[in-house]
Amino acid sequence: MSETIQIPKGWKNITFADIVKNEKYAIKRGPWGSSIKKDFFVPDGYKVYQQHNVIYDDFEFGDYFLDEKKFDELKEFQIKSDDILISCSGTIGKVARVPPNVKKGVMNQALLKISPDDLKINSDFFLYLLKSPILQNKIMAKGTAMKNIVSVSNLKKISFNVPMDLKIQKQIVAKLDHILGELEVKKKQILSLIEQNKERIDFFEKNWINYKISNLIPKKEIPNGWSLLPLSEICSVERGKFGHRPRNDPAFYGGKYPFIQTGDVARSNGRVSKFSQTLNEKGLKVSRMFPKGTVVITISANIGDTAILEFDSCFPDSLIGLTPITGKTIAEYVEYALRLYQKDLTRDASQGTQKNINYDFLKPLLIPIPKTIIEQENIVRKIKHEEVKFEKQKISFENIKQNYESKINYINHIQSSVLDSAFLGKLLN
Repeated sequence: MSETIQIPKGWKNITFADIVKNEKYAIKRGPWGSSIKKDFFVPDGYKVYQQHNVIYDDFEFGDYFLDEKKFDELKEFQIKSDDILISCSGTIGKVARVPPNVKKGVMNQALLKISPDDLKINSDFFLYLLKSPILQNKIMAKGTAMKNIVSVSNLKKISFNVPMDLKIQKQIVAKLDHILGELEVKKKQILSLIEQNKERIDFFEKNWINYKISNLIPKKEIPNGWSLLPLSEICSVERGKFGHRPRNDPAFYGGKYPFIQTGDVARSNGRVSKFSQTLNEKGLKVSRMFPKGTVVITISANIGDTAILEFDSCFPDSLIGLTPITGKTIAEYVEYALRLYQKDLTRDASQGTQKNINYDFLKPLLIPIPKTIIEQENIVRKIKHEEVKFEKQKISFENIKQNYESKINYINHIQSSVLDSAFLGKLLN
């Protein structure tokens, strides 16, 4: 913003030093980090205010307290009602006013305090001014690798234009309250719609496909002609093989043989098309290769995730490979059917540092099987059709979200423009 902008009639160019209280610590940056350590904290006493209080304008938050002795040592950093606080690290430049009857306490190193004199500047006017792009650009330090607020000595010298008549300041505040208040209502409405949209997507992702699968592959009321067969009767069930020592020994890695892990399955969305590592000939000897089309299921960490291998691969004992027996079932049907049991598997997993499924628990797991392979293929085809519909719905949801977010950005832009107009003397024209 150019410094040659004409000052409106009745306005004056002043500095921070001109409008703060006549007190020694009217503008003060928080103490050095070493001044307030966790070792100093007590269950109750004088509160330590932090970034969160300012960023979310929530002065009830926080349970860090100092005793009276430590508070007296840090008294110069005390905050009081109507002080303006600015966040100075992480999320930079957020502004909040200390509310009335706030619990007595001090600010931490991430905050800066300004105590405006209400005989010189209206507190609400000053709060809006600090939030405006005009002043935000001035209080940010220039030429630093990390964003930061300018030093206190430089802050005191920063100049800005204000109407000297406090009545005019109050009129501008009333106008801003009205305009920005209406925009904030619209923004909250849109944010609510975004959250509702997100909840719908989450529900679809967690429930929709499984709901469709359970309609086509019933676990309880088995249709006539179907059978309940142990998993071991329709698939060969074999645990992955890769001992503890090779797993941590780089001498076994870096060859041409794909090696997948639980994370590859968890991220696969039903089809393992990527692998995180490879084994060499030495690694292959202490492992075993499972063929393309094998259904894999995680029995450790992310329990019950399933997918089909799209390439021959080795994997560790945190995965089990299920190779369908020809004529009894097909891989796609087994993979879909196993999704219905993920909650059961998680519930029955052993409790420990890391949950695990007992390998022998899977073999007798009863799977509902249609009479013919053709029926299984038809079911797979119907579920895939639903997956395609679901993906289209997700894209539609994402487009709606992006549209809402663009509206939020537009409202933010209008709010910034309104603030700039206010402090260029144009809002009351």
